[in-house]
Amino acid sequence: MKRLWADSGVQDCFARSNEYQLNDSAKYFLDDLERLGEASYQPTEQDILRTRVKTTGIVEVHFTFKNLNFKLFDVGGQRSERKKWIHCFEDVTAIIFCVAMSEYDQVLHEDETTVGKG
Repeated sequence: MKRLWADSGVQDCFARSNEYQLNDSAKYFLDDLERLGEASYQPTEQDILRTRVKTTGIVEVHFTFKNLNFKLFDVGGQRSERKKWIHCFEDVTAIIFCVAMSEYDQVLHEDETTVGKG
C-alpha cells in the first residue's frame, strides 16, 4: 500500500480527486499507513474524528444557547435522502446550511456532468 500511495501516477490521480468521489480523509489515512499497519495500532482521537459514517435519515439534536432553543437537523445529502428534508421545515424561522469547505469543487455524486473547478 505504501509503495502504491507513493507512486507518481497515483499521486497525479489523487491531485484530481475533486473530479471523482473520494473520502476527505483518504490522504490523512494513506499518509500514515505505517502507523495504521502496526500490530499494536490503537485509533487516535484524530483517527476517530476523521472517519466518516454516511448519514441516512434525519438526526435531530435539541440545545439551548443564550435562552434560545435550537433544533439541529443532520440530514443525509444523498439524493435518496433529500425528500425527507421537507418534514424538518414546519414552523421554521431560520435555516442555516452547513457544508464542508473541502467540498466546494467536487462534482455531484449522482450527476457526473457537473464540473469541478479544481
